[in-house]
Formats: sequence, C-alpha cells, structure tokens
Amino acid sequence: DDLTDHYLGHHDSLAAWAEEFCDELGYTQLAGSDLPATIASYVTIDHEMLARDMEIDGEITSTQAEGGGVWVFRT
Repeated sequence: DDLTDHYLGHHDSLAAWAEEFCDELGYTQLAGSDLPATIASYVTIDHEMLARDMEIDGEITSTQAEGGGVWVFRT
C-alpha cells in the first residue's frame, strides 16, 4: 500500500513528470493568464529546475528505470 500511495508513475524524464504535474494542477495555464499577450508567450515554467528543486527539498525522489525513463515517487 505504501508503494502505491507514493508512486507517481514512469516518465521519460523528471522534467516530463514536472510538466505533467504543472499541467494537472493548472499551473501551466496560470503562468501567463494574467499577463498581456505581448509578454505571456515569454513566461514559462522551468520544469527541469522545478523537478530538481523538489527532489533536493525531499518532496519527490526518482530512480532510473531499466529501458529508459524514470520512476517518480512522493517522499
């Protein structure tokens, strides 16, 4: 049960997991929603850095999967 409670899935990369995470929570849409159109396209979420920081902070952990990609777990 602990494994399924913490397992966040298999992804191509940790950044790919972070992108899906942001999409599911609506952060991607919010990133530019209140900005003028002239600047909104320049605002992006650095998914690689977000995932790295979340792993450093101990919120998630990942391990390389055989055959490629990573398994991601909530800690």
